[in-house]
Amino acid sequence: MKEKQKKIAAGVGVGIALAAAAAAIYLFTGEEGKKRRKKVSTWATNMKQEAVDALKEAKHTSKKAYHQLIDELAEKYVMAKNVNKKEALLLATQLKTHWDRMQAAMKEAQKSVKKKTKKTSKK
Repeated sequence: MKEKQKKIAAGVGVGIALAAAAAAIYLFTGEEGKKRRKKVSTWATNMKQEAVDALKEAKHTSKKAYHQLIDELAEKYVMAKNVNKKEALLLATQLKTHWDRMQAAMKEAQKSVKKKTKKTSKK
């Protein structure tokens, strides 16, 4: 039974990867690709920064909470910022893969805050 679950999970993973690749090819190739890249770059940078800011404000977060935050931001950009849903989902998928790096950066930031606090309190 576990072998069957592993095969299904692998198939789902491959399907997601293929969908992301197809979306990337559609969005960034061809004559319109250059225009799309510039537009996506602007709002994608803003969305990433919002995610970082939200994580800085949160004292503790989990992978599940991080993924939920990314989904909420993607939905916000689709609804309020007039962003193409495929583009937003592609970026959200990419950002979700960055959880390990984000978690490490958050831990480093917390350590530096603690060190600064200790130094200030000793004076």
